[in-house]
Amino acid sequence: MNNNLLSRKMLAVFMTVAALIVYICVAKIDIVSPGTGVITGASDKLVIVSPDSGFINKFDLRTGSNVNIGDILFSYTNLDVFHQEKTLNELVLFADRRIVSLEEDQRLLKILLAGEISEESEFSTENKDFFSQELSAYKLLNEYFSLRNEEKNLKLREEKMIEEKNDLHDRL
Repeated sequence: MNNNLLSRKMLAVFMTVAALIVYICVAKIDIVSPGTGVITGASDKLVIVSPDSGFINKFDLRTGSNVNIGDILFSYTNLDVFHQEKTLNELVLFADRRIVSLEEDQRLLKILLAGEISEESEFSTENKDFFSQELSAYKLLNEYFSLRNEEKNLKLREEKMIEEKNDLHDRL
C-alpha cells in the first residue's frame, strides 16, 4: 500500500513538472529591458489610439531618429481639459466683473450714506456710463433724487396754496 501511494505521488509530481516544461516551451514570454532605440518605419504615418479626445500639437519624431530616456516625443492637447480650462476662465472673468460691480456699488452706497452728494448733476457727471446705471446704489440714488424733486414740488404747491389762501383771505 505504501508503494502504491508513493508511486501515485511520484506520478503527480512528474506530471506537474512535465506540464510546466510544456507551458514554458509553448508560452510566449516577453523580456523587456530599458535602453535606447531607433525608430524605423515603412511610412511617416503613425496611428496613436487614445481614450481621450484631443489632438497632437507637436510631433518631433522622424524615421531614424535616436530616442533617449526622458525625450519628449510629442505634445498632446486633451479637448476635455481644454474646455474645462475655458469654462473656468470664463467663470473667473464673470466673478471679477461681479466683484468690480459690487465694489463700485459699495463705494456709491458709502457716498450716499455720508450725504456727500447734494445735487443730481454732481453725481450724473461723475458716473455717466451704463455700467454704473445698473448698480443698485445708482438706482437707489435716482429714487432718492426723484423723491427730493417730488418733495420740492409738493412744497412749492403748498406755498402757492398758502398764497392763494392768503389772497382769498385778503379779498374777503
